[in-house]
Parts: sequence; C-alpha cells; structure tokens
Amino acid sequence: MPDTGRNLKREIEKIFLLTDGIDYVHNSGTYMKIYTFASNSANIYKIKKQLLYRFIFYFKEQARELIDDANHSKIFIPQLVDTNITTFKEINTNNFIDSTNIKKFYLNGGYQGIYPTSREVECLKYLVGRSFKEIAEILNISKRTVERHIENIKRKLNVNKQSQLISFYMAELSRADFTA
Repeated sequence: MPDTGRNLKREIEKIFLLTDGIDYVHNSGTYMKIYTFASNSANIYKIKKQLLYRFIFYFKEQARELIDDANHSKIFIPQLVDTNITTFKEINTNNFIDSTNIKKFYLNGGYQGIYPTSREVECLKYLVGRSFKEIAEILNISKRTVERHIENIKRKLNVNKQSQLISFYMAELSRADFTA
C-alpha cells in the first residue's frame, strides 16, 4: 500500500478510535481493491473469515449504485457524531447469513460484468462429487432446474466443462460462507 494509503488508514483509525482490524486485498495487476473490517475491540478476530468474505459480496451488491457513482465523482465521508463504540456483540452466523441475502454476485478482475445469481452459486457449491439429481435433492429443486442453473453460469463464464466451473468456484467464491 502506498504511503498516502497508509497515512489515510492511520488517520481514519485515529478519528474512529479503531484499534484492531482485518484487511483483504484483491490485486488484479492493474488495480487493487482493499476491503477493511475494523473495530475498537480485538473480538473482530473471532469472526469467521467466511462471513467477512460473504459481507464483501453483500456490500458490493448493496452498494452497486454508490460504487458506480463513485467511479464518476468524489465521495466525501462525514465525521461520525458518535465514535465511542465500546461494545462488540458476537455475530450469530445464521442471522448474519439470513440478513445478507445476495441476489447477484459482483465479481472482480476478468469476471467483472458477470453476475452469477445466488441459486447458480448454490448449485456450484454442491457440484464437486455430486450429480445434478443429488444437488436437486439438497436444494429441494428439480434436477432440470439444477441443469438450467449450471448451463446459465457456463454461458455467463464462457466455459464448457464442469471442471472449469469448479475451478472458478474455488478461485472466486469458495472463501465466502453461503450456507444458512
């Protein structure tokens, strides 16, 4: 991270009284996306990494319009009135997953502009070592629906083989927890 980025991060930490945090960096070669989860409590390290990855996808979906606007204009961040947050509640995994419902996954790098749906991602998750019939039983949908979801994502990604889909899932989506 360049010195200006480090200085800005330190300044934000000071303003918001943040003492602990986790950074995730996506380096595409031509640009970097940095996702920071910060707190004034060491309890932040107790959160499952999968939930943080899931939140990145949720954030990108929910903030899509803001992100697009930010690419065209500057965003000014106002100082918060109450920065003295002293308690940290344990995150209930199931409640978190339920409240971060993701309809479309906004991907990085060479996959920008490709938006797998949540159902397509669910089917991909179970694709390793399972038949379409088994996936259908797990998700309580028809075998034909599973086939359609797999075909749709193959088309979106311009791939022909299931092994390519599995590689894509492992590289791009497997770090996030998609189970409720």
